[in-house]
Amino acid sequence: MPSEKKRPVKIAVTGPPAAGKSTILALLQDLGVPTFSADAVVKELSKPCREGYHLFCQRFGRGFLTASGELDRRLILE
Repeated sequence: MPSEKKRPVKIAVTGPPAAGKSTILALLQDLGVPTFSADAVVKELSKPCREGYHLFCQRFGRGFLTASGELDRRLILE
C-alpha cells in the first residue's frame, strides 16, 4: 500500500479579548505543536518606531497613545 502524504492540520483559535486564546496557544506550544500568533506580530509591528505604529498614528491621530507614547490597546478596543 503506497504511503499517503499527510497534510498538516491547521487550527485557528479566535475569540474576544480575555477568552483564553493565549492560554490555548501556550498549551499547544507545550505539546510541541508549531504555532503562529497574529497578536504577537501586530504587537511587534505597532511598537513605536515601527511602520504599523506610524500608519496607525497617521490614520487615527495620537489620541490613542499612552503617556509613554505607546498604543493604548485598551482605549483602542473601546
